[in-house]
Amino acid sequence: MRYPQLTGGGRLRPTRSRPPQPGSPQGQPPPLVAVAHGSADPRAAAAITDLMAVVRARARRAGLEGLQVRAAYLGHALPSVADVLEALSEEALSEEAPSEETPSEWAIAPITDALGPGPSRRPGHPPINGRRAVVVLPLLLTAAYHSDTDLPAVLHEAAGRLPRLRISYGDPLGPHPSLVGALERRLAEAGTTTAPGAAARASTDTSHGVFSRSPAGPARLPVALHCPPPLPLHCGTAPSGSLSAVSRSPAGAPEAPSGSLCDTAVVLAAAGSSRPGANAAVAQVAAAWQSARGWRSVIPAFASAASPAPAEAVTRLLRAGTPRVAVASYLLAPGFFADQVRETSLAAGAEAVSGALGAAPEVADVLLERYLQVTAATARPAGALSPSVS
Repeated sequence: MRYPQLTGGGRLRPTRSRPPQPGSPQGQPPPLVAVAHGSADPRAAAAITDLMAVVRARARRAGLEGLQVRAAYLGHALPSVADVLEALSEEALSEEAPSEETPSEWAIAPITDALGPGPSRRPGHPPINGRRAVVVLPLLLTAAYHSDTDLPAVLHEAAGRLPRLRISYGDPLGPHPSLVGALERRLAEAGTTTAPGAAARASTDTSHGVFSRSPAGPARLPVALHCPPPLPLHCGTAPSGSLSAVSRSPAGAPEAPSGSLCDTAVVLAAAGSSRPGANAAVAQVAAAWQSARGWRSVIPAFASAASPAPAEAVTRLLRAGTPRVAVASYLLAPGFFADQVRETSLAAGAEAVSGALGAAPEVADVLLERYLQVTAATARPAGALSPSVS
């Protein structure tokens, strides 16, 4: 069996056959546990279930045959993180412990090596006593309390109770340029004109676990942290986040036709956080998106904990003379915040409000990239994972 490896150019290439992973049956890659916030709204869990199905399908296309992909929740829904890890520990117990003499390329540095005391072992060597490697990833769009404090604490506690597991931890989904593709997909589904090709992608790739098919061969996961080139139109916008009037185009710059992106402002509606850094990351996404795509402006807004609220941003844009305002929901799953953003934004005059990102294939690809970043960390010093529990 052959597994992919990240190359400098951001493509997946197959590597030589790998020996069986200690603690993983028949050389399969370490299980992936994706941890979402959780909601009492059943639509949220359904969206995560759909997303996991897309991740499994795209993992197979990327060469990650046999990858176990499981969802867990920090609260409000089941299974809990503890439930999933305990099930994996029981599976490890039922498997025959392999020899420790053969190094494994799937061995990964444990979280305790990075966040606290852990077993003394060089990355790249097999797990001690056949312990099963597990990769845990926060299914969150920004780094904040849940990814930095809440979930690591849960994993530390689990590591102490489940000595058969060797748990590693990776980064949240965002920020990542591929998520802009997911945002454009959802806006196109909502009827808003977006970048060329977005509507076509949306028509063939929905939130219900359906993904677009590419030509035969390994899937390519995004690596380079940049947005696609800007559109060849000049809107003469003020800086992203500003509600100033549109300025004149430079001499010789082609004006955008009526009804183009230059007539539309986007409100990027995130959940919001009490941590300024998390909200600043959303503002950076908005700035990069506006610069790359040529929207009239892209304004960050927050459903809670920060301002402006999405409806407030819509009102201010319309009062400033913006012809059209669309709201892009920077939320992973439907639920209370998504409903609130939609209802208040439409009432404020928004032309359209996109749905949550859900099972967009771009989200699945980012999750797989985060997974590969953790498994590729075998060559790093033990303390290099960030954040990464045993």
